[in-house]
Amino acid sequence: MRTNDEKRRTASNRPDRRLTRLAPTSASRTQAGARERPPPRDPGRVVRFFPPPSSEGCEQGSYLGISVEQLVQLLAAAAKTPGPGTAAALQGLQAAALAASQTEFTRRAVERHGKHLDIASRLEHYSQAISRIAGSLRPLVDQDSLAYQRYCELTMQLYETAPTFTTRDAHWRLEVACARALEVATEIPIAICELCYELVELSLDLLEHGCTSSAGVAVGAALQAQAGAELALNVSQGNLESERLGPDWKQERQHRLQDVRIRLVRTRRRVEQRLYADLSYWDGERSML
Repeated sequence: MRTNDEKRRTASNRPDRRLTRLAPTSASRTQAGARERPPPRDPGRVVRFFPPPSSEGCEQGSYLGISVEQLVQLLAAAAKTPGPGTAAALQGLQAAALAASQTEFTRRAVERHGKHLDIASRLEHYSQAISRIAGSLRPLVDQDSLAYQRYCELTMQLYETAPTFTTRDAHWRLEVACARALEVATEIPIAICELCYELVELSLDLLEHGCTSSAGVAVGAALQAQAGAELALNVSQGNLESERLGPDWKQERQHRLQDVRIRLVRTRRRVEQRLYADLSYWDGERSML
């Protein structure tokens, strides 16, 4: 029977199993620390992007340079881009076109029949505002798609190359690049939302004080702009849920969106009250608002 001293000496000479488990093998030494990449999360998953295609007369690719049928097919292709942000900007552009049309109808009514004089002095301001909004929305149609594609590509690169990083510095730099790309991809739909809201207010003013014979054009402009704003709002809120964004940066954008969100509720009520004013749905007791 062994004594306690003999047992201690035997235990001290025995290799630690934990260290043996963690010790590098000869194969890993010859590969100088190279690691095998992990398998993809879903081997059957294909991530597709359809960036703005090149078209005749455009130095750079643009969704606005292709036919409506081609654009609809791209939106229906179940790809990462183009997506709802691009669709929201397109709705804003359509609303701007309808608002410009209503402005022109009202100007003709003022010149020919002397009607709508209360709004005549503001028509030039409306025309300039519509041109400015449309000019701001036009590049965002493509920029939203390109920004989100950039973020997705960096995210995939981070996942695929993370096992090969030899220093924390390289991993950190790529994480920062992902966060910056997500910030850009979030700022664009926020800008689309704010521009569309501005267009809703302008369209409602034209609806209330503009040419009555073309009121349907103003209603269409208001509804299109409202839909574009709400769609861009939803996209922005989804992006802001990411943990990659800094808390201060995220909080500031959330406050901006909350402010626009409250105003969009009010404009939607104004549009619906105009459309459904003859229904008992809007009486004081049964109103769902």
